[in-house]
Amino acid sequence: MDRIDLIRDVSELDGTAYVELLPGKYQGECWGRRSVFLTEEAFGFFEKTVEKFVPAFDHYAFVEIDGSTWISILEEMAMARQNIAAARNVNELLPHVHFYYAQSRNEFDLHFSENQERLIQLFTEVATWVASQLQTEKSVSVLGL
Repeated sequence: MDRIDLIRDVSELDGTAYVELLPGKYQGECWGRRSVFLTEEAFGFFEKTVEKFVPAFDHYAFVEIDGSTWISILEEMAMARQNIAAARNVNELLPHVHFYYAQSRNEFDLHFSENQERLIQLFTEVATWVASQLQTEKSVSVLGL
């Protein structure tokens, strides 16, 4: 299973299969020093929530998301985080979490409690980071694969 965390340093990236969260609007440069990164799998856990509020979202495109839309996404992620914390098994996560890869669900279930905590932490870190960026930026862009 891929990392379930927010990657804050570009030196930790191995290859290019990452989703980048970029403060503000994309200005022609990827792997920004102010950006954070998620593995494709980690972003996949809440990608359906992004798609719900940004119908034009494309996994492979660069999409700018305005602050008010992010607030809606973060509110939904907060509700999901509560449900994740209450889940007793991987099946109870399914209404709230998307498993990007078919085998991820089984791998997640093998170490459910540990992965559950990591997922709660991921949602918390993403929400905290996005909210902090929106203090000075009007948007946060998602740079897909």
